[in-house]
Amino acid sequence: MRLLVDPSRDDLTRLLADASDGDVRALRAPNGRVYAWAAHAARHVEVAISLDLPFADRTQLQAASYRFNRGDVEAAGPFLDFEDLVRRLAR
Repeated sequence: MRLLVDPSRDDLTRLLADASDGDVRALRAPNGRVYAWAAHAARHVEVAISLDLPFADRTQLQAASYRFNRGDVEAAGPFLDFEDLVRRLAR
């Protein structure tokens, strides 16, 4: 699995293009770091466990988890970075 840490806009764009099903997962760790990967490679909980991320419970993990696809991102329009993408997708 290719895991990106604090991905830039270009990193996310490439990841979306390379993902076989066009789906990407992302996770904001308790320390603020963002991890992103192709959705088919692993679930959020698997990545959190493998990185030993200190989530208090499943609810906290779910609140820090994101999943989006090429269609979502195209509909959201051009984005500057991960934070901007999350804001656009929340609209």
